[in-house]
Amino acid sequence: MGSWGHGLCVVLCFWGTVSGSMLQSRTVGPCTVNTGTASFNCSWRKLAHIPTEIWDNATTLDLSQNHLNLTNPQHLRQLQRLDQLVNLNLSGNYLPLLGKDNLCSLPSLHTLDLSGCQLTSIEAGALQGLPRLGELFLGHNRLQVPMSVSTQDIVTISFLDFHGNQELERVSDDLSTGIRRPFHRKLLANDREHPTTTPTNTMTTANGTESPGQSRPSHSWQYLVAVLVTAISLSLLIASLAKCQLVRRYLASYRHTRLTEQDTASQCDPNSLEVLISRNYMGNMDMNEVDHFMPIMMRMEEDADSSPLVTHGSAHFLWIKHRNLYLVAMTKKNANAALVYSFLYKMVEVFKEYFKELEEESIRDNFVTVYELMDEVMDFGFPQTTDSKILQEYITQQGHKLDVGAPRPPATVTNAVSWRSEGIKYRKNEVFMDVIESVNLLVSATGSVLRSEIVGSIKLKVVLSGMPELRLGLNDKVLFEITGREKSKTVELEDVKFHQCVRLSRFENDRTISFIPPDGESELMSYRLNTTVKPLIWIESVIEKFSHSRVEIKVKARSQFKSRSTANNVAIMVPVPSDADSPKFKTSTGSCKYLPEKSVVQWNIKSFPGGKEYMMRAHFGLPSVESTELEGRRPITVNFEIPYFTVSGIQVRYLKIIEKSGYEALPWVRYITQSGGETHTPFGPAVNPAITSLLKLGQEGFE
Repeated sequence: MGSWGHGLCVVLCFWGTVSGSMLQSRTVGPCTVNTGTASFNCSWRKLAHIPTEIWDNATTLDLSQNHLNLTNPQHLRQLQRLDQLVNLNLSGNYLPLLGKDNLCSLPSLHTLDLSGCQLTSIEAGALQGLPRLGELFLGHNRLQVPMSVSTQDIVTISFLDFHGNQELERVSDDLSTGIRRPFHRKLLANDREHPTTTPTNTMTTANGTESPGQSRPSHSWQYLVAVLVTAISLSLLIASLAKCQLVRRYLASYRHTRLTEQDTASQCDPNSLEVLISRNYMGNMDMNEVDHFMPIMMRMEEDADSSPLVTHGSAHFLWIKHRNLYLVAMTKKNANAALVYSFLYKMVEVFKEYFKELEEESIRDNFVTVYELMDEVMDFGFPQTTDSKILQEYITQQGHKLDVGAPRPPATVTNAVSWRSEGIKYRKNEVFMDVIESVNLLVSATGSVLRSEIVGSIKLKVVLSGMPELRLGLNDKVLFEITGREKSKTVELEDVKFHQCVRLSRFENDRTISFIPPDGESELMSYRLNTTVKPLIWIESVIEKFSHSRVEIKVKARSQFKSRSTANNVAIMVPVPSDADSPKFKTSTGSCKYLPEKSVVQWNIKSFPGGKEYMMRAHFGLPSVESTELEGRRPITVNFEIPYFTVSGIQVRYLKIIEKSGYEALPWVRYITQSGGETHTPFGPAVNPAITSLLKLGQEGFE
């Protein structure tokens, strides 16, 4: 093991990132739009014209506090095309007269706000083009009586606001009679005690006036009873939970105080970084250097830089990110970077093995255990034991009785087989083996495969008693050449990496994989295959744009495997322009849905037999009239599963289980081919397969 230099500390950092708004919110022109509800917020933008970028299917539009002259016919035409509007806020603009032609052809409008528009008069029939109008806000205007509004204009209105009209002392009898319907309320101009958005509970008399002395009987005693019942119920619930030992232990876990500087944890910028746990292994590293880490990360994020190593002065920061935590290693010397990153990723695995989930709360609740682990995994800059199974033997999360006597290290630390303990017993002995392969394909727009690679690994789940020895045989090309079986189907493995339990000397001599496996789950080996793989589902796509007003996409999917196999859970992700809206789909099979947060169309096909071909058509509107921004072309990705099917042809020939007690064990093997990394091709064919198969190997399948 190599040293990491004279100064090294490992710091777990938490950065409370602010995502801003919801993922569905984005900017369209001068407005902020929620794509999920088609709601546009254009308030306080100093607009003199209504933005043309507003979608035709908008349901909510806020144009308040702008410089709009609503008497302009051009503005009226812009509003009349929004026939799906439900809520419209025009307050704070200029509209001295509400005429018949101002707000017509809005059949879905329910709420209209014209507060503070310097409105002086309303023509008769001005609201007849709003058949579903339920709420009308006319506060803080210059309205006077008599008014030309008729009963037919306000027959559907359930809430009417005249608050803030100084010269409007009363409302005409016809107007109040139209509002005086069951469950309808009105807000009078002389009611100064309530805001414009809260109707009063006063009662209208027979002559159209309202008297405080004739107010409707209050039902406040019902609410009082409800509050008392709720308080009593919560008290009983809290009392019951307090008696539960599990809840008491859970609440007690939050009683420890925050870490202080004496505990080698420091508080950085409260809005950006907080050091949760740190350890200075050599003692000559200035712990204040970590204060410079987050400002550097913020500058890198602004510059779209993602360098895994940053430097400030003589301090080097090697970092990885897990969810909202940064694991940072600091050093002053030229350390082995590969060893540092391997150690950091191993620390993540160890913490997840102990705490199930690695997050800020688990670090705070188990800081004592975290310090113990950090002291065991490294000594004076040299990594030591990072196997979680070995660490769990002497670093536990439970109390133990004091064993009087000389302290002894665990047997696994000094044993020749440090990865497996003795005395393991199971009622049923089994071995589960997963052969997992990731296929990386790069397909050009012309259909040629530019790059093809298979990265695989073999993972084990061992449920065996005692200290068994396992011997694994694969259809390795070198092995078959040694044994004289060149005609059999073989694969040539490259870049093979084994677990420490494998006897490397025997593998180099006769290519036999012999080992004493760790108990539980582990990765036995990893490998790579350079072989040509054809796309199992071929994709052809055509995209057509029409003067930035709409876009049409045609996608053809064809399976290129034998008809006896069937691909399941096929998901084809087709990228679309980021400003597309109003989606329409037509498919020969399956279903489509638009994911605006990812700017893709997901075409789902539950079952895709071999030798079949299906079509999908998509139509989108483009709200922008013109666009000078050059859009990047993203690839089409395909995910699917094919049972009982392999791509590379690797096979498990045999698996011998030898144990001195002679028990029988049942081995299982499963072949899984997954999609590889993201492909970067122009808008055209691109395939990422994901294939799964499960096989049971009986006793006849092994030597």
